[in-house]
Amino acid sequence: MSCRLPTTVTPNHYDLTYNSINLSPPYSFSGVVKISIQVSKDAPNNMNSITLHCLEIAISEATLSSSSSTPTHATSINYSPSNETCTLVFPTPINPSTSLLTVTFTGVLNDQMRGLYRSTYKGQDGEIKTMACTQFEATDARRAFPCWDEPSFKSTFRLTCKISQTPTFNPIAISNTTIVSSITNHERGGSEKSTTYKFEVTPVMSTYLLALVIGEFDQVGKNSEKTKIRTTVYTAPGKGMQGVFCLETACRALDFLEDTYGVPYPLPKSDLLAIPDFAAGAMENWGCVTYREAKILTSETGTSLAMRKGIARTVCHELAHQWFGNLTTMEWWNALFLNEGFARYMEFIAVNSLFPSWGIWDEFVGSVFVLALSLDAMDTSHPIEVEVNHPDEINSIFDSISYAKGASLIRMIAGWLGEDVFMEGIKKYLRKFGYKNATSNDLWSTLGSHSGKDVVGMMEKWTKVMGFPVITIGKDGSVVQEKFRAGGRKDGLEVTDWSGSHS
Repeated sequence: MSCRLPTTVTPNHYDLTYNSINLSPPYSFSGVVKISIQVSKDAPNNMNSITLHCLEIAISEATLSSSSSTPTHATSINYSPSNETCTLVFPTPINPSTSLLTVTFTGVLNDQMRGLYRSTYKGQDGEIKTMACTQFEATDARRAFPCWDEPSFKSTFRLTCKISQTPTFNPIAISNTTIVSSITNHERGGSEKSTTYKFEVTPVMSTYLLALVIGEFDQVGKNSEKTKIRTTVYTAPGKGMQGVFCLETACRALDFLEDTYGVPYPLPKSDLLAIPDFAAGAMENWGCVTYREAKILTSETGTSLAMRKGIARTVCHELAHQWFGNLTTMEWWNALFLNEGFARYMEFIAVNSLFPSWGIWDEFVGSVFVLALSLDAMDTSHPIEVEVNHPDEINSIFDSISYAKGASLIRMIAGWLGEDVFMEGIKKYLRKFGYKNATSNDLWSTLGSHSGKDVVGMMEKWTKVMGFPVITIGKDGSVVQEKFRAGGRKDGLEVTDWSGSHS
């Protein structure tokens, strides 16, 4: 059953304020989100409810208002944990001119490394310190604030947060955009204080790319000589110099990718943050990329070449997403392989340009292409483009098939079209679908239109059929394509034509 939200009401902008985020027990947070909404002309005349995503959050109040009316309060708030939604019911039908939904909510900084969660580390004084961090991909923004938590509901975001500080613990806040203001208030008669950070409005983007990190940090940074964009690496206190290699790589990679994509990087800064407790390897939040510490920090006792290659690949992978994934975003998670497969391909393009002596494409064959073949030869594999609806299904496709086979297919297309023709097609795709959503067919159609080849016909089978072919050529010149199986051929031929209509 599909858990996707109706499109009768859609968001345009979120003004999200966290009035408190407690980095000590009970680890709670509270906030208000004001969502500029648009009511569809196709909405039923008697519609008196709005359904949006909400999970492990308590809503205390919700109101609807417009410039010409007084606020209308929701009379009931109905949660659906299985669908991860809540429905706000109002006493009268919703006026099509309604423009603002205001929701007051509370939640808890969990220890599950998803949503808005808490992470701990040992400070330089030997004490255990806590930071707050977000991890919203794929479907966990709804754990941090009520929202339309699907990639196609792109909006702008203005984030404000208030954090407490003491003489021995002085955290700061970092988000996708630059700080507009930071106002500090001192508590009367005490040494504690609080600072309210207000951030610049984000570009139009999906909820899963919003980020907020609160904690104490060391930092190293530099400006690009070419674009003047500021790149900064944030680490736990005492580890700043371990981020220097990452900084140099990220600064050069951002310049290279901007040239390669032919589209300017849309933000004035690019932050990379090392998080002590982090479930994924990294997360491409726009302008505020978060990483597991081991993925971007070099060792004080020496870092091997293999580790440096891994750091460079991870950094370039996430920065590749800043355009392909963030600027242009998949319409739905069934096209995850495009996001991740393309970024995996581009990480090798970027690393090969930055460090040509490494011969990084040799590693693509062993760590990506062969991995894709070995997994896709099993009966437990799956097509890289599959229907997914529930969050549990979405999370299950963040696997090596999506990453490794996706990257291998992108490399196959680039080789078939020619790398120059392929990248020119990618530039057209990014310009056409910038700040929008797109399907896999939108990409194939753009590449086909630019190259004059039937990319759509070719990719139909490669993306929607599991496995890959072994080709048998008979003495009479006959050709048979058969699915290759790691466990050996089953009784009878399993003939599938991967050639598509381009042949």
